Amino acid sequence: MPGKRRAQKPLCAVIFFALTLAAFAQTESGPDAPQGWFMYEDFACFAENGEVTLAENLDRETSDVVIPETINGMPVTAIGSLAFGYNARLRSVVIPDSVTAIGAHAFNGCESLEAVVVPAKVAEIGNEAFAGCYALKSIDVDTKNPFFSSEDGILFNHDKSLIIRYPPAGPATEYVIPAAVVTIADGAFAHCTGLLSITLHPGVTGIGSDAFFRCTGITSFVLPPGIDTIRAGAFNRCGGLVSIAIPESVTKIGNDAFFGCRSLVSIDLPAGLEFIGESAFAFCGALRAIVIPGKVTGIGNNTFQDCSALTSIRLPPGLATIGNMVFYNCGSLVSADLPAALTSIGGGAFWNCSALASANLPVGLTVIGRGAFRNCAALPSVIIPEGVKKIMAETFSGCSGLTAVDLPGTLFFIGDSAFFGCSALTSVDIPSGVEYIGDFAFLCGNLKEVRLAKTTQLGDTVFHRSVGLIYKDP
Repeated sequence: MPGKRRAQKPLCAVIFFALTLAAFAQTESGPDAPQGWFMYEDFACFAENGEVTLAENLDRETSDVVIPETINGMPVTAIGSLAFGYNARLRSVVIPDSVTAIGAHAFNGCESLEAVVVPAKVAEIGNEAFAGCYALKSIDVDTKNPFFSSEDGILFNHDKSLIIRYPPAGPATEYVIPAAVVTIADGAFAHCTGLLSITLHPGVTGIGSDAFFRCTGITSFVLPPGIDTIRAGAFNRCGGLVSIAIPESVTKIGNDAFFGCRSLVSIDLPAGLEFIGESAFAFCGALRAIVIPGKVTGIGNNTFQDCSALTSIRLPPGLATIGNMVFYNCGSLVSADLPAALTSIGGGAFWNCSALASANLPVGLTVIGRGAFRNCAALPSVIIPEGVKKIMAETFSGCSGLTAVDLPGTLFFIGDSAFFGCSALTSVDIPSGVEYIGDFAFLCGNLKEVRLAKTTQLGDTVFHRSVGLIYKDP
């Protein structure tokens, strides 16, 4: 399932440790100290050019860790990516003054970590270094650090133009972004469940991926006019979000941007919007209606999946493609007015849209994916346009209300279970050009009569034995 992307442990490095650590001693020091991988106490380390990177803390039981300033006479200058990743017991860590770099996701998933002090020499902090640190109350920076700064326990770059990390366990319920801030970093407010309000000023022009991930206490949000992109996962799983004002400047909404915003009732998309990413509004269970702006030419996979309250969707005239599972499980969707420009409907696009009573397939349509209209039980009839050559497996399977189907002369293939369980279907005329009909394709309880060519090859149990087959003239 789509959603928050978790950083993965570097398994190749772990395997490499197991094969090589035994080859190094930890008793040497100075210029003859080991280079490459080695063990020091509970730390897996890597030495190069007389400096040590702490690659992984292997002690998962100790809650308070002091990182040594030197190991084997060499300064510890870096904390590697995921070095303390997912150490749920870690409560405090002392970072020595020798450290100049903290890797991406270095403390990711340290659920009990309460406070961090960034030393004066740290010049690099990797992406989402403190992601998943739910108990984090403050990140303080040494005042002598020329690269980073802090204010009220909040981590910024030095001039405060970039807000890097707001501590999830901070005491405030409201926060106003400082005037100097231009950009909000990836995951900056992730898991800040105690915040009920975040106010952005007009000078903010960039919002990173997962910036407000799981900010479940926020009910409304106003984006400033300079924003042009809502990046991947920006409001992912903001379960309390009821409304959001999106400025006309926005042209792109990224993957999972509003995934799981289960309280979001309505949203107005700006006229200049050109792109909507995969799963952008998936599992927005309260969303009732949506109008897709005219510049959007494609809808990505799973975009509105499980929007169970969605009753109305207006598609733009220039829409050419609907991806896989776009409206999957939209059980309240009554109609889909498909535009003339549409050429492709992805697999499972309207699967389980049980209330769908009409779906006009445009004449330019050439591709209907597997299971596209599966279990659309209210669909009474369908006219498949000329140009469609294949009906894939399960495309109309379970359409129990389907009484009539018009197949095109261009058709040459009907896949397995394509019309399986269409219990209201009593007759069907299969074009002479159809070369093959797959297993169980028309296994429909009330089907009485089928017209087809003698040359058409049949899979297993295509029809019930009681069905009357009428062969067309050669």
